[in-house]
Amino acid sequence: MNKIFKVIWNPATGNYTVTSETAKNRGKKSGRSKLLISALVAGGLLSSFGALANAGNDNGQGVDYGSGSAGDGWVAIGKGAKANTFMNTSGSSTAVGYDAIAEGQYSSAIGSKTHAI
Repeated sequence: MNKIFKVIWNPATGNYTVTSETAKNRGKKSGRSKLLISALVAGGLLSSFGALANAGNDNGQGVDYGSGSAGDGWVAIGKGAKANTFMNTSGSSTAVGYDAIAEGQYSSAIGSKTHAI
């Protein structure tokens, strides 16, 4: 009876297994590679926070109400924004943003200098 054996790490089962002495031993992965991967992931997450954009009102001026709203449900918000009845008086339009223009039935213009017909 052969009494020569060795213990190797079995990555499929996640434990040590007793095998013959001729079995190939790949060894257990070191904690160093896991530490390196986790450090790279953490560094990538922390560095991405600097890429966020500021979409605030930097000059501190208040938001102006728009002009040209006609009828029920027509909304114009923003400096120079217009929601009017260019095509049809029924229906609601919404213009939100600097110089946004919403002229059509149920149209929405959202953003700076946008135009919806």
